Amino acid sequence: MDLDALVARNLHEFDAWAANFGETRTELELQPNGLYKPVTRFTEFVNVADLMAMYRDFADVVQSDELARYVKLPSVKGGNRQIVVAESTDDFRAFQQTLAERMRAIEARSGRPQKGDDIILSVMNDARHGAIDLRFIAPWADDDPHSKLNVMIRKVFEIWHETSANRYTNPETGRAYDLPGAVQMIFSDLGTQASQTKRGFSAYNWIRSELIRMGVPAEQIAFMQDYDKAAAKLRLFGDLNAGCKRILIGSTATMGTGVNAQQ
Repeated sequence: MDLDALVARNLHEFDAWAANFGETRTELELQPNGLYKPVTRFTEFVNVADLMAMYRDFADVVQSDELARYVKLPSVKGGNRQIVVAESTDDFRAFQQTLAERMRAIEARSGRPQKGDDIILSVMNDARHGAIDLRFIAPWADDDPHSKLNVMIRKVFEIWHETSANRYTNPETGRAYDLPGAVQMIFSDLGTQASQTKRGFSAYNWIRSELIRMGVPAEQIAFMQDYDKAAAKLRLFGDLNAGCKRILIGSTATMGTGVNAQQ
């Protein structure tokens, strides 16, 4: 923001700025241990007209309707994101109890944590991984067909199968691509190939092996991390647009920007 403008309006301290332009709300939020706790967060901006007037003093703003004249955005099937819910299991609820015990132990501990002590960040990290698949916590655990990971894999295979006969047109030539079939991109910031060493289980490797077991040809599946050179990425995007590759797995860092494989 423009510091001089903020000082002139006596809004240069965060509390003053937040009181003028933000609204907070306290709601119950689910914690890593499975319990609910009241948490206060910013929920919306207020006095937006004044805030935008200050912002436009130094920023060039392009609205989405103006951008649409230059960039063609694909429509979302059904108009909105589709939420797929994975039901909780007895094993996961038992895992949540262990998280609750760890949280209570951390809260009861006095003094600064020492090297090797359990900390809240570790509990939250385990909770995020365990919510995907408990094998991130215990690699020897059974393969749970109801885990988020397996539910997602079945959905990916379903879409792969349903769209196998779809034909698509090259926007540059106006001719249909030789190969049919839609492309899917799977984003996962957790469970990358590196987690096989760190946690004894990798979501990426499991997704690939399960899809191959279900019938997806191995050559149609690619990991974005395997294409680190610009030339290799261009070849990959060409293979995706042409239908040679139909499933791309990557993270926000590797696939969040610059992946032009939407044809």
